[in-house]
Amino acid sequence: MSWKELWIDTLAESGAVDATRLARGGTPMKMDSVGAIEVEPGLLRAPIDGTKPHVAIIGVAPLPDREWDAFLDLVTERASLSAALLAGELPFELADRLLPKKGDVSCDCNCADGGDPCVHAASLLHAAGALFDVEPFALVLIRGRGRNDVLTELRSRRSASLGFDEPEGSDLPRGVDPTTSAADAWRRNPEPLPSSPRVPRQPGSLLTLAAPPPSDAGIDERELRHLVEDAASRAHAVLTGDGESGLALGPGADVVRRAARGDIAAISAATKVPLDELTSAAQAWQFGGAAGLRVSRKKWDAGSAALQPGLDALGPNAKARGNTVSLLRSQLRLDEDGQWWLFTADDELGWVLASEPADDPTDLV
Repeated sequence: MSWKELWIDTLAESGAVDATRLARGGTPMKMDSVGAIEVEPGLLRAPIDGTKPHVAIIGVAPLPDREWDAFLDLVTERASLSAALLAGELPFELADRLLPKKGDVSCDCNCADGGDPCVHAASLLHAAGALFDVEPFALVLIRGRGRNDVLTELRSRRSASLGFDEPEGSDLPRGVDPTTSAADAWRRNPEPLPSSPRVPRQPGSLLTLAAPPPSDAGIDERELRHLVEDAASRAHAVLTGDGESGLALGPGADVVRRAARGDIAAISAATKVPLDELTSAAQAWQFGGAAGLRVSRKKWDAGSAALQPGLDALGPNAKARGNTVSLLRSQLRLDEDGQWWLFTADDELGWVLASEPADDPTDLV
C-alpha cells in the first residue's frame, strides 16, 4: 500500500469525487501533463499541459481544530506514531484521520469541460497522490497545518506528558535562553579550553537500558544495540583518524556498509533487499568501500583508448564494452577516476568484486 493508492481509493470509495471521472486522469500520459504542484493549506494547484494550457485547482477542506486535537492526542499516546512523525515519516495508520471524505473536496479548472472533476483536475488528483508518496507531509499541509506546526505541537505535548513543562526562566535545557548582551560577551575574559580527553583504545558500547522500549514503539532492542555499537565504532574511527563517519552516505549505501560488517541475512530481511544482491554489494564494500560499491553498480562508456590497458592485460581474446574488459570468468572495470578493479564471475551472484583497485590492470591479473 502507498499514500497514492490510499488517496485515490479514498476519493473514489467515499464519494469525495466521481470515481469514473477520477479514473480518466490516471493514465501515464495524463499524469505527465501535470506541471509543478503548488501546495497550500486547503489547496492544490498546477498547470496542465495539453492541446491548450489549463490550470486545475483542488480545494480540500482543512480539518477543524477538534480533529487536529484528536489527531495529536492519538499520536502523543502511541510512541510508535510519535517516533515516526518526529523522524519525518507519516504512518499509514493515520490515513483515516487525514484523507478527505465526501464533501471535503472541490475541483475547479479554466477548461470548457463541465464534468466534476474534469480530466485536468482528475490528472492533478492522481499526480497529487504520487506527490504524497514522495512527501507525505504535503497531505498534512492541505488539511490545514504545516509540518513544523504539527511537530512543534507534538513535541510540546510529549514534553508536558513527560513532566518537562518547565517554568519561565528555567535552567533546564528546554528552558528560556537568558541571553547575553554583545557588550558583556566582548568584555568577558576568555577561559582556557579544557584539555581534550584521550581517545580510548576501543569504542564504547551500549549501557544497559533502565527499561525496555515500549511494546508499541516498534524498537528491536537487539537492533538498537547494533546501531549504537555501529555509531560508536564510526565515531571512534573518526577520532583516531582511521576512518570516516559515513554520514554523507545515502540510505542504500549505508545499508550495504552495515551489511559488510553485520548479519547480511537479517539486514536483507529487514530492508527487503534481495539477499544475493546485498551479498554482492557487501563484498564490493569490503574490498573498496563506497568506491568499490560505485564501480560494481555504475556502468559508463570509457572509450576504446581508455580500455586498451585492460585489453593488453587480459590478452587478445578479451572483449571490451562500456567500461569493462572481459575474458572468460574475469573482468576488469575502469572507474571514472582512472583506477582498475578486478571482478570474477560467481554462478549465483554474477560479477563480484575480487580485489582492491590498482592504477595498472596488469597488477590485478
